[in-house]
Order: sequence, then C-alpha cells, then structure tokens
Amino acid sequence: LVYKGDNFKLQAWDYYAHGILNAIYLQADMSMKVSDSFKSFAAVQYINQSDIGSSFVGKVDSDFVGAKVGAKTGGLTAYVAYSQQSKADTYVRGLESSTVTMWGGVPAFTQGMVTRHMFMAGTKASKVAATYNFKEQGLNLSATAYYASFDMDANSGYGAANTVKEPGFDIKYKPASVKNLQLRLRGNFVNDFKTDRDWDEYRLIVTYKF
Repeated sequence: LVYKGDNFKLQAWDYYAHGILNAIYLQADMSMKVSDSFKSFAAVQYINQSDIGSSFVGKVDSDFVGAKVGAKTGGLTAYVAYSQQSKADTYVRGLESSTVTMWGGVPAFTQGMVTRHMFMAGTKASKVAATYNFKEQGLNLSATAYYASFDMDANSGYGAANTVKEPGFDIKYKPASVKNLQLRLRGNFVNDFKTDRDWDEYRLIVTYKF
C-alpha cells in the first residue's frame, strides 16, 4: 500500500515467504519548502520479521527502526541518518534478533556500500551523506560523499562488540556526446570490519542502455 500526499508519502509492505518468514516494512516520508531555494525533508522506517511454518532459515524474531533528516539547497542535498536493530539476550540468540535480507535490496537509511552490519542484532548505526548535482553548471554529473558507522553489540553474532566505519564516495557522469552512456566511479574505505581486515576498494562501472 502506497499513499502520496502533497508533501508526504506513506508506504506499507508485507513480504510473505512460505515456510521461511513474514516481513512487514513501513516507511513515512515528509518534506517542507522553507523558501524557493531551500527544502527540508525527514523520513522514518520500520521492519518487523518473524519466522513462519517450517522456519527453513531458523528462528527469526526481529525489529529494525531507522530515521533520517536532511535538506536541499541548489544542487546540494545532505542528510543524517540513524538506525537501531533489536537486541539479543545472548550471543547464541544473535541471529534471531537480526534482520534477514534475502530479496536483493537493502532499504536501510544507514547502509554503506559494502557494510550491512546495521541489520545485525543490537547494532546502532549512523550515517551522514552529501550529494552535489552539477546540473546548474551544465554538467550531467553528481558526486556523493558519505560516512557510516556501525556500533555492534557483543551479542550481535559478529563475535565481539566492535565499531565498523565506512567512508566512501560515488560519482556519476553522463556525457552529452554519447547518449544513454553513464560512467560511475565508486570507492569505500572500510575500517575494523574484522581484526586486521581493513581495505580500500574502487569500482569503475560503465553502463550503456540500448
């Protein structure tokens, strides 16, 4: 169910996977025009999952909440986001309180490019991001920079309490000389993903639509 108003949007989704789990997803978005050149926005989200039937993926009983606030002025858009996953009582029950992501998409406001720890039991995550669109300068170019942090609980199933940090960037460019072509450069720089397992990663993506 999706309802759109003048300055807000409400969504309610139910994903039912027979013998596996049932997932409920809720999201609300609001925006406000402060002036001709300045616009603010806010959004909240909620995910509830529970195993059903034969419980082929095991016991699932979890809740995830997230929120973000931001603003847009000219070509610049920026936001701050926070999320929290339900907490496990013990390490053994860690996976029960985590959110299962099996449909290939990640709706969390706090997701990183490669880090998905916001869905692990007890994790408190935050993210700041800013995007600048150079359309007013005559270029079909946008550049995004972000910083995400995942404060994981000792019973998250990760093995121990830890804070993973992931800064990164994402640049998209569509040259006017070649229609339907997009060039994209992405990078992420993960710290404390695991002990002695930090890395820098770059991705060059060329997309052409026929």
